[in-house]
Amino acid sequence: MDSPKSTRTAKIAHQNKRPRLDIDSAPSQQALKQQVAKVLNRQERLFMFLSSDVNKAYCAFLLSVIPEFEKTNTFLQSGAPQVHVLLEVLNSLLREILLRFVKPSVIKSSCELTDIDYKSSGNQRDDDDLVIGSQTLQILERLKIADKQQFLTRVRRFFVVVSDYIILKFLLKSEILKKAEVARLSSIVTA
Repeated sequence: MDSPKSTRTAKIAHQNKRPRLDIDSAPSQQALKQQVAKVLNRQERLFMFLSSDVNKAYCAFLLSVIPEFEKTNTFLQSGAPQVHVLLEVLNSLLREILLRFVKPSVIKSSCELTDIDYKSSGNQRDDDDLVIGSQTLQILERLKIADKQQFLTRVRRFFVVVSDYIILKFLLKSEILKKAEVARLSSIVTA
């Protein structure tokens, strides 16, 4: 059995660990008003964030790009086995992404999409030629020059990162995927 002294010591130690609510230290009216002001400021900041033209431009850009990914994703989720067309579908996705920011002449001159030097600024489209959606272009016209340049730089970085990811993760040079295309009946009929 525990002695009364050890029980009392344990209770005191437990109470010291708990936060205490003293009536004397209750928040004042001024502190409550400051907390309400912080909440309003947070709401105002959220409103400003959501209503800024820069963020609208990012949202419009994503709305123009996401359908490319959805199309591929939906196709790959079909119930039938699609391994025989997987390489073509993934190459098509990469081609659609590259066409948005790489000069068409560079894409045409390359035999393999994975061999294109899309990171080189000389191979990329000019700012006015980037394919970012008509709604995004309308919003960009209202932006300050510095905001527009920052936006376009980030869009280019997005395209480069997406292209890197597709090439790295989707194994577009895989011999297995190339050999699986043999099972594609439409290519046999046309040959």
